[in-house]
Amino acid sequence: MYKRRLFLLVLVLLLSMAGTASASTMAYYFIDPHYEADFLVNFFMIYNLLGHFDKELHCANVNNYQPGGMAKYDFVVFYATSIDPLPDTFLADVARNKKRVLWIGAGLSRLARHLDGPGPFGFTSSARPQSGHEWDQIRYKGRVISRISRRNFYAVKMTGAAHVYSFLASSAGDRTLPHFVCGGNLCFLAEDPLVDVVADDSYLVFADLLHEFYRTGAPEQKLAMIRLEDIAPVVTNAELLVKYADRLHEMGIPFSFGVTPIFADPEGRYFPRGTEHRFRNSPELVATINHLRQLGGTMIMHGVTHQHGSGISRVDWEFSRGVTHEPVPEDSAAWARERLDRGLAEFAGQGWRPRIWETPHYSASWGDYLTFADYFRVCQDRLLVFPVPPDAPPIFARNLHPRSQMAPYFLKTSTQHMAVLPETLSFIDLTSADPAMQPQGKLDYADRLSVIRDGVASIFIHFEFVPFDQLKTLLDGLKQRGYTFVGPEHFVGPLDDRSGG
Repeated sequence: MYKRRLFLLVLVLLLSMAGTASASTMAYYFIDPHYEADFLVNFFMIYNLLGHFDKELHCANVNNYQPGGMAKYDFVVFYATSIDPLPDTFLADVARNKKRVLWIGAGLSRLARHLDGPGPFGFTSSARPQSGHEWDQIRYKGRVISRISRRNFYAVKMTGAAHVYSFLASSAGDRTLPHFVCGGNLCFLAEDPLVDVVADDSYLVFADLLHEFYRTGAPEQKLAMIRLEDIAPVVTNAELLVKYADRLHEMGIPFSFGVTPIFADPEGRYFPRGTEHRFRNSPELVATINHLRQLGGTMIMHGVTHQHGSGISRVDWEFSRGVTHEPVPEDSAAWARERLDRGLAEFAGQGWRPRIWETPHYSASWGDYLTFADYFRVCQDRLLVFPVPPDAPPIFARNLHPRSQMAPYFLKTSTQHMAVLPETLSFIDLTSADPAMQPQGKLDYADRLSVIRDGVASIFIHFEFVPFDQLKTLLDGLKQRGYTFVGPEHFVGPLDDRSGG
């Protein structure tokens, strides 16, 4: 018995030592107080991208910095929106720190008084932002990237042998300026990359440049994912869903599928007023879901009713009141838990337990997201990013005016305390006049996304409204571009969707 206890003690110690050997990142921010909420959202979007590289993330306001505070971290990231004075203790530690530091935006020039001469980094930055009006391009990895925002930037002056990874450029001439540069232990991004995370490809460039900061050495690879969307009892065309899934399987394409366990029609638009359809009312769908699971499809829980109040399932929101992200009046921890427990009970009645969560219309309160994280460790979402730190207590029934973030690759962790499977291509809408909503538009965005060495072209399909041949145009186009289709398990490992698993 004694030897057994000694063995277990040694094993625990070894495991704890192994845990401390993992990398950790500290992200500091310095925010203009006049725009604190907006810029905090930007900072936490950066924080989320860091979650692709490091699961052990920390963050703090640099105004609270204490001498030596960065010493215990492997990587330090600093985001500044103002050139107001920074703590000398922080500047002094950056100047002599031997670990990797990434500085984004304002204030780098203030390092000068803590350095001897030009310093060891091989570059300096202007004290004031420069007009970005004429700088409409980024040149990176042999590509010309659109810089739609043309926002202001900080001019970099080279003083030594630092390496420039990307350049600001103008379509009107040949002049270029450093955009992202690393020298010694310091990397610098000369702009704020978070102005527009969808239209402006500066965001995609920054997402890839983080590989250079972390020195990942990751190879170029193109990954793709597909999710079949809005499956619900009775209303889903089970026969069509089987045909769709079978064709994906025949093409060797892994897939996931989002299931809403309760279909509600409170106002009687399609069924008698107050109708709720559940799995027990839809044996054809139950058989179909089991067939999809046998094909290797990954089940995702897509809300509980995917509606609220008088709304109808699959069309309405559930945890908010629309695009303004205004929480529903009942929003609370007890209300959110009651809904999740009710939905999971429906799955459990069929022997299922989804391991991935998808928020209906990607919208909920900060408190709701933390509640989701109590039930799921993985979500597929375009996360809402709130102006509150990840360790903030739950906040319900209050609109914090978050912004949506498209994660271009898998996030091991996030501000919402869940890993995030990316969704980058939105969905196909054949009725839309917007070319971006057509299959070719999705391929065009996949071309832009490929600037990221491990970006994921991920789409969801309302299969009842998109003939498979239209989807096949997209699938074949992605394959021709070198994309490889993977399922969620590629990122998160095996997922047991049995209710007792």
